[in-house]
Amino acid sequence: MSNTDFLGRAIDIVKKAIEADTAAEYEKAYQLYYQSLELFMLALKWEKNAKSKEMIRAKAGEYMERAEKLKTHLDTDGGKKKPGMVGSNGATTGGAGKGEEKEGEDADSKKLRNALAGAILQDKPNVRWEDVAGLVKQLFAMARENKPSIIFIDEIDALCGPRGEGESEASRRIKTEMLVQMDGVGRDSKGVLVLGATNIPWQLDAAIRRRFQRRVHISLPDAAARTTMFELAVGTTPCDLKKADFKRLGELSDGYSGSDISIAVQDALMQPVRLIQTATHYKKVMDGDVEKLTPCSPGAQGAMEMNWTEVDSDKLLEPPLRLSDFEKAVKGARPTVSQEDIIRSKEWTQEFGSEGV
Repeated sequence: MSNTDFLGRAIDIVKKAIEADTAAEYEKAYQLYYQSLELFMLALKWEKNAKSKEMIRAKAGEYMERAEKLKTHLDTDGGKKKPGMVGSNGATTGGAGKGEEKEGEDADSKKLRNALAGAILQDKPNVRWEDVAGLVKQLFAMARENKPSIIFIDEIDALCGPRGEGESEASRRIKTEMLVQMDGVGRDSKGVLVLGATNIPWQLDAAIRRRFQRRVHISLPDAAARTTMFELAVGTTPCDLKKADFKRLGELSDGYSGSDISIAVQDALMQPVRLIQTATHYKKVMDGDVEKLTPCSPGAQGAMEMNWTEVDSDKLLEPPLRLSDFEKAVKGARPTVSQEDIIRSKEWTQEFGSEGV
């Protein structure tokens, strides 16, 4: 069974937990938070996308903190002191300070902590904005020591926008350090390649722009590239799509970027889950040698009236992904790159850059 079902159930339960929490029904809220955490862990187990895993870890950590706070509140002072409130993002306010020790940690709290111990990042960087210029210098120094090296800076416009009045001292220092390091004055930069990427090259500082010997415009993917992107995004997910179906999706997605295609595929992957959640009838099918239940129309042979909550998870067979699921996702989405941006990129390329392959 896919993680999307577990994640959807976890979110539904969390919503109920927050409602109970807001209504001061703390015992009920604690039980619901606890149930949702078990489902979040199952979702984390099955999730393959790294960004989705990070999101699930973060949310699970927030709800675990709230569950522990409620448990402590229920176990001490007879529940007289109101625990800190939970925000719309799941974070809590109030309660014990950072320096207070957690006493009497019960089995439930230990179970929650142990379950998430390996899933939550504990460390956060102790870096101030003023320190970034020094980090840039160290980065180039390390690249020279370990050459041949490649330094890749994504969204370089965020660091190297146009200079002007009102700019902070820290921002000026970063740009100055970048210019010095990329010039390689007094340093041997042979064997070090600096690559930058941006969607808005016209926002780059002119001096930074000149430091890049080649300025290559990578246009939106053509039909053949989009076809391949759909194949890669679907990966090993079971589906009924054939080579001709992927080609059709590539034709339908004219003007889509790689990110747009990824989002469309994610939406299509949710279609079987939506079908499971909205189905009113199921029928028995054979999955190898195992009998399972899958959604069907009310008029299908062997259809039984029931909903997904009445089906055991190990007995549920998700319907396969079909071309219609992807067509619906592609037609329902819109390209995020506007024609204005495309025209502006072409004009900038004609003036300062060159076309990529």
